Amino acid sequence: MISVNQIVKDLKEGNLESPDQLSKYLVILSAQLDTAGNLELLAEIEYAKVWKETKESEEKISDKTTEMLAKITPQYLQWQKARNTTKTMEQCIMSLKKRLANITTEYSVGQNY
Repeated sequence: MISVNQIVKDLKEGNLESPDQLSKYLVILSAQLDTAGNLELLAEIEYAKVWKETKESEEKISDKTTEMLAKITPQYLQWQKARNTTKTMEQCIMSLKKRLANITTEYSVGQNY
């Protein structure tokens, strides 16, 4: 199965001209979006645990200071990576849909001549 990274690469490089390929990529990304969302949620929960532990470890620590300390942990980095992956997949799905619609329209207009 093709990876999300390969789909993103093909989209960036403009290598997607076939409606069949676009449709296939849409199905793959849509199917994997749920998994990416779940991974993002789990990563956010892990970050929240770190935030809570940080808050409880210091007396009279502000929420802002807690946030700054929690942001320098691997859990925060993992959460942000998961968020970025989910957003990238959503944007790719929208781009692929638009490209597929454009190709379909171009094909339809070409058939009328």
